[in-house]
Amino acid sequence: METIIIFFIISIIVASIAFVNFSKPEERFNAQVIKKEEDSFKVMSASNKVTSYKITLSRNESQIVTFPVLNYQLYERVKVGDLGTAIIRGERLVGFEKRN
Repeated sequence: METIIIFFIISIIVASIAFVNFSKPEERFNAQVIKKEEDSFKVMSASNKVTSYKITLSRNESQIVTFPVLNYQLYERVKVGDLGTAIIRGERLVGFEKRN
């Protein structure tokens, strides 16, 4: 019974965080990819490994910003040095449209 209650509480917290992050409007700006970071760490036991992805951008050639990336395909597609339009929602990078 306690496990169900804990799971229910965690589910509500995760849903609330997702709602806050994904309900925010998209923001677009010109950017260049400066750095990509991949951090792996273990949770609860040696068999559970989590990897987080971050991309650092030069925003409009005047500001350096780092965003977490939830989409692994986006992380792999973007290369250091790419120029394009960054798309963020909340505090996360959700897209990057390369310029030719």
